[in-house]
Amino acid sequence: MKRSWRLRSVLREAGLNVANGGVRTMLMAVVLASVLTVGGLLEAHSVQQIVERDVDLARRGRFVLQITPGSNDRLPLDARACERLVSQDGVIASGSVLDNDLVPLRLPPGTTLRRIAVTPGLYDVFDLTAGNGNGTAPIFAGHEAADELKLAPGAPIAFKAAQHSEQLTVGFVAETSVVRYPLADRAILLPAVGSETRVCYVEIDPRIFNDYRSGGVASLDTLTEGTPTATALAHVEKGETPSERYASRLSRFSGYAAGIAAASIFAVDLQTRRKEIGVYRATGTTRPVAFLIFYADQMLTLVVGCFIAAFATSALLVASDLGRQAALHGLGAVSTAVPIAGIGLVPIVATAICRRDIISTLKQ
Repeated sequence: MKRSWRLRSVLREAGLNVANGGVRTMLMAVVLASVLTVGGLLEAHSVQQIVERDVDLARRGRFVLQITPGSNDRLPLDARACERLVSQDGVIASGSVLDNDLVPLRLPPGTTLRRIAVTPGLYDVFDLTAGNGNGTAPIFAGHEAADELKLAPGAPIAFKAAQHSEQLTVGFVAETSVVRYPLADRAILLPAVGSETRVCYVEIDPRIFNDYRSGGVASLDTLTEGTPTATALAHVEKGETPSERYASRLSRFSGYAAGIAAASIFAVDLQTRRKEIGVYRATGTTRPVAFLIFYADQMLTLVVGCFIAAFATSALLVASDLGRQAALHGLGAVSTAVPIAGIGLVPIVATAICRRDIISTLKQ
């Protein structure tokens, strides 16, 4: 005689199975959490190694840091202190962005262009005066802006604002893309003097690059009252991909491996519960309903293990003092493993409900 089940009854039955599992449920949750935690830590450490390697930065032979206010620091950086960093041993050039806005042009109407006011030292950091010959900081037109507006050295360009207009004369036009600072490609850069900035760029001797990037240099404390954030520049040389850009991609191999391992653990667990499945079938439970009960049972256990793994991974990553980017990748690997294991559970539970040997079926 078939037994009638509603969805609520199925979920309640699965929850009771997990709750009444006792030592078996606890052991399963701990094992799953261990597998997921190992996957998250492996992912985090592999990403951290990529970030620290900086293969392409080393190949370029020039090392540039982008320094911004800390995540909890609402105060801007001191632009003058950024300029003075060039006087420190090992600092080759330093400069900052004072203003960065999309501004409409008077001619042609309806056209907007990025107007970037910078301290003169920024031209040296990004080689924006290359080919100029005099080492000064002219009004610089990126090659995309110059092509669109047909600009040449000495050409006038007029910005308009709500209260006034600003007339500039182009001093230097880039012939190719400014790969080290691509924001300048469709922009006009002009030298300016100011006291506050949100971004400071520093070119540093490779021998002391890691000291500056880790924030372990006293001169960085002069930029702000808080703790500034230093990251390697994202664009260094045309045709090269710096390590931080690579590390920002979704690389979840460890998450996939952990998900497959978790699904395999469930396969072994279900193999030991074939008598329990037989009891359900003998009492009139249809195969689809039995599938739903055991699938929900295993998914609840997986979710419990995932929460334990997320907490353990976060604690271990904080203790190991890895970077934020690596930590996010580690937690991402844990979260990736859950749907992978959930998908893998479908054929495993279906095989068990059909009263077949799971291990032999998987081998086939």
